[in-house]
Amino acid sequence: MKILAALAVLIVSTAASAQTLTVSGGSVGSGGGFSGGTDGTFQSNTSSAYSVDGNAYRFNLRGDVTAQMSGTADYFSFQAGVYFTVTTGAAPVQLTDIVVSYNGKEVVSGGSTATYEARNFYRGQMYTGAFGADFSYATYLAPRTAQGVFIEDLSNALPGTILAANTAYTLYMDVYPYLDIEAYPISSSMLGYSVEFGGAVAPWLSGVTVSFVANPVPEPASLLMLGAGVAMLLARRRQAAAGALSAA
Repeated sequence: MKILAALAVLIVSTAASAQTLTVSGGSVGSGGGFSGGTDGTFQSNTSSAYSVDGNAYRFNLRGDVTAQMSGTADYFSFQAGVYFTVTTGAAPVQLTDIVVSYNGKEVVSGGSTATYEARNFYRGQMYTGAFGADFSYATYLAPRTAQGVFIEDLSNALPGTILAANTAYTLYMDVYPYLDIEAYPISSSMLGYSVEFGGAVAPWLSGVTVSFVANPVPEPASLLMLGAGVAMLLARRRQAAAGALSAA
């Protein structure tokens, strides 16, 4: 049994040393604007980060945007997204405990006589150029049609997947809030729309997060080594049993 345990430790440690995920990239792109009339004003800031704790990986998109519908435009939209490159080593990597989560706040203010819909969208996915997504989650939050402060704290678990060896994958996250005004009388007060997902305005919010656990998949040769160890252990047990019977 000690031999078998030693073989198992050797296989896992060898695979782990050859199966490190390499992460690069992480620059955020963002932009927004008005349509349907003269522009209002908006301010935004965005950032991204990632961390590795053993075999646990965490990727994060944070920021905020505030729009003031001070012109005659009837539509405002904003998008912030980030691309990371995640590259595997010489053998496949199994991803488990995949979670795409969102923690943010929306604030609709002013414009009490306006008729509008404010919505926010978030997404997290991993894919390669040659194939479809290995995992993906995207959803719109509930529409906002009245003034108020709306806080979301959502977590979505996804099925595990196996990444191919020696392959560069793209991990992408984004948010896409918009405000669509159906009726906005000139006499009404200015309508404001703010989406805060962990930026300078509300740093305690965690924004969009993708997390998973990455474990090496043993190579066939390693599995053969483990099988040989099991066979050797069984053979020794049979020899010991036969020797005990002969002695008796």
